[in-house]
Amino acid sequence: MKNERMVAVITGKRCCVLEKQPFSCEKLNDYEVLVQTTATAISPGTELGCYGALDPAVASGKAWNSYPWQPGYSAVGKILAMGAKVSGYQIGQRVVWAGTHASCGIADVQKDPRFAAIPDGVSDTDASIHYMAAISSGIVHSAGCKGGEVIALFGLGVIGNMAGQFLLGTGAKVVAFDPVAKRRAIGRQCGLTVPETTTPQAFIEELKAMTNGKGPNIGIDAVGNSAIIEQIVNIMPSLGTVIMLGTPKVAYETNITNLLLAIHRRPLTLCSSRINCVPDFAGHESAYLSMLLEKIRDGKLKIAPIITHRIKPYEIGKAYDGLLDDKENYLGAIVNWC
Repeated sequence: MKNERMVAVITGKRCCVLEKQPFSCEKLNDYEVLVQTTATAISPGTELGCYGALDPAVASGKAWNSYPWQPGYSAVGKILAMGAKVSGYQIGQRVVWAGTHASCGIADVQKDPRFAAIPDGVSDTDASIHYMAAISSGIVHSAGCKGGEVIALFGLGVIGNMAGQFLLGTGAKVVAFDPVAKRRAIGRQCGLTVPETTTPQAFIEELKAMTNGKGPNIGIDAVGNSAIIEQIVNIMPSLGTVIMLGTPKVAYETNITNLLLAIHRRPLTLCSSRINCVPDFAGHESAYLSMLLEKIRDGKLKIAPIITHRIKPYEIGKAYDGLLDDKENYLGAIVNWC
């Protein structure tokens, strides 16, 4: 392999370039693995937040992902070489790991064990979305469903769709909303109940009718929109649960006392859902990712409908723009590196 690689770099607001960077891989440490990338998945939350400067801190130089930043954290590739103490893997084996959008990379399986073999029957494209699947799976533990609950899910992006699929597996009835017609249709393809409503207000009325006026047991914001979180709080019945699955990034002004009063009086539980909500993940990352890949293989987690674009590395900036501005057509975007 040449002593260089191609890497995507977000250099400023709405600016992503593909750079040729020096890359040394001649001597691997004991637990390092050299991987040639075949596919990477674009994160519609973390990466778009940086690319679109939804969080102003990215331009300050003080944020963890300040410009210039190398995006990506969900990669697939083929093992080219391994350190002396790496075991359980083979040269040429397909694996998932926490790689950025780059033509190759080095994974340290001891320091970052988010590394697992891909089973036969799972394509590189489907496998590349593994870590977003892991993030989505945390919703099962945050919701604590026992079966029979009615869940109102706001937002059918990649994370929201997969979260809904995981919740279906608990025996809950998932009723979902998204203002984008294509995303509603894809949600139905994945087994979710998605009324043909185009506004949150119309969806809420539909939801009341479906539950005989009771409302949902659990409400989930999968967008990261503070206004939606407030709307969910206002429709929840007594002892309901509101879960923040999306990450709020844009400033929003409201009367916080009214919001807290509604939570306090009913009372409601307000919590978040993240990967560290999964008790079996920390310390068992490889086994957990393997389990998710098996779900994909067995058709228990539908990936194909949510992948709308397969792109070349030089098209990453165009895909970011599409995911931000053209939601009628863009949902999941995968970068093909081979």
